[in-house]
Amino acid sequence: MSGEVWAIQGGQSAVIAKIELQETNLQLPPGRCVIATAAYGSNLAAPVQFLRDFRDHDVQKTFLGNAFLSVFNAWYYSWAPSFADIVSQNGVCQATVRAMIAPLVAVLILTHAIHGMLLPMCAEVAVLVSGLFAGILIGMCYLTPLVYLPSLTARLGKARCWLVDSKEVKAWQLQQGPSGGHQSST
Repeated sequence: MSGEVWAIQGGQSAVIAKIELQETNLQLPPGRCVIATAAYGSNLAAPVQFLRDFRDHDVQKTFLGNAFLSVFNAWYYSWAPSFADIVSQNGVCQATVRAMIAPLVAVLILTHAIHGMLLPMCAEVAVLVSGLFAGILIGMCYLTPLVYLPSLTARLGKARCWLVDSKEVKAWQLQQGPSGGHQSST
């Protein structure tokens, strides 16, 4: 299939490139949670098995879940295998990544419980509601600290500046004199 790229400027349009579109069949590694596997050292570790089972047996079996995973997998597998290789070669990296994904695993365990409660009503609704819930909680876990960190840093900086620059501190320093407040015994 071929296509053209057009540019429009000042009411004039022109073809700026001709492209040939090719259909690709992206092959993804079946059933792998590469970062979790690297962090825990085995695809048999309980958190890795949980993530894989929830994905394969609950989420992927619905239309919405399958659509989400198609997009997510294309993004995730574009960078995660390289990152997982780095993580798997260093024990400190493994421990750090385990700590960093612990909130994610906890949120998905909670999400799995919500999914299980809603599943008898409708599998699609269960995936939709649990997916929205997971997105909100994951955002709260990972983005909230980033949002509040600058304001916390600014508050701590102001408090420190206030202490250092306050008139009371300067007056106290002047009272102490160059000897630090100690009187000589002469």
